[in-house]
Amino acid sequence: MDLPYVIIFVVLLVLAYFYWKVPQGKYIKLSCISVLFFIGLRARVVGGDTIDYVRYFVGEFSIYSYYEHVEQLFRQYNKIMGILLFHNEVLYLLVHTFICLLPIYKLAQKESNSIPLSCLLFFVCGYYIHYMSALRQVLGLSILLWGIIYVIDKGKYRWIVFVLSGIVGWSFHSSVFIAFWGYLLCYFFAIKKKKIYYIGIIFTSLIGVVFKSFNVSDFFALLALNHISEMKRMNEYLSWGLVDTDLGIFTLLSSSIVSIIMIYLMDRNRVNSWALKLYWIGIMLTNLFYAVPMISRLTLPFSIMGIFCITWMFDSRYKLAQQSQKLKIKVLILLVIGYFSQSYVKQQIYYDLYDNMLLHPYYFFWQDYHKHPSLIQR
Repeated sequence: MDLPYVIIFVVLLVLAYFYWKVPQGKYIKLSCISVLFFIGLRARVVGGDTIDYVRYFVGEFSIYSYYEHVEQLFRQYNKIMGILLFHNEVLYLLVHTFICLLPIYKLAQKESNSIPLSCLLFFVCGYYIHYMSALRQVLGLSILLWGIIYVIDKGKYRWIVFVLSGIVGWSFHSSVFIAFWGYLLCYFFAIKKKKIYYIGIIFTSLIGVVFKSFNVSDFFALLALNHISEMKRMNEYLSWGLVDTDLGIFTLLSSSIVSIIMIYLMDRNRVNSWALKLYWIGIMLTNLFYAVPMISRLTLPFSIMGIFCITWMFDSRYKLAQQSQKLKIKVLILLVIGYFSQSYVKQQIYYDLYDNMLLHPYYFFWQDYHKHPSLIQR
């Protein structure tokens, strides 16, 4: 068992429960600090490409490295960070993590009903993996998220700022190009009825997961004809080919089921929420392309909104339902939390030491990690 993952899960679960019972700021602070320290104080060997990013930062040479082609803005970012942080790898990971998580926290303040629960969902839904592996992508995404925050706040020249955030984010990682246009489309595309969400989720679940009638290969063949340079990152992931999955159909549909329950319980005034529309897009893309390697990285900018949206199950509509169907609603929510909880814990018990994500075993930076599988593979 990889205990650190189980411990962080239990800590966040307890804090989310305490906050549910008695909302207090201290539970928010403890939750956010726990996430920051867990991700930011990990050893350089924990998380897919972390070891190479650190080697690149401190100036070491690595046989396994594609950083000759890294975006120029990221190169400059590394140089500035090197000067400010004295090329200290521990400070680098901690500060980088803080920079990437800060816009998530700011969005949680605006969109989440329970920040401790959002922190818990960040782990249970697996989004933490990208923040421990795809350092360049999440940095680009964080810049784009600042653009969203500025638009939500109705700041002066907000659309100019949003466009600039997209350009700068893309300069760190080309996949931000896809997120930028998705975010823009969702903002201006109005949805006024919940049934639109139901139809989209059910339809993509049926053709993608249940009947598997969506011809993914043909879609990618068509996509391959696109020579736009900004699609390079997507085509790189897709070129790895399709893989069969051993996951059960209920596991594959679990995110769709949870999203439908959440939409049913949330208040109607959230129907046209920007965050909900983005989360909806993420669910549908996941349904259609669940068998594609690295699809979670491509859907991350959309699906991560789920850590806010899922907390909307506890809107006033839930409270009204609780009065008339108290036991049924509580059992339903407990089943949802219980299912994801046991799934997450199992992943930390029956883990693969040589999985591509290289998240196991977990070490803090002060531990002896010289026998970690990352050092063998890198």
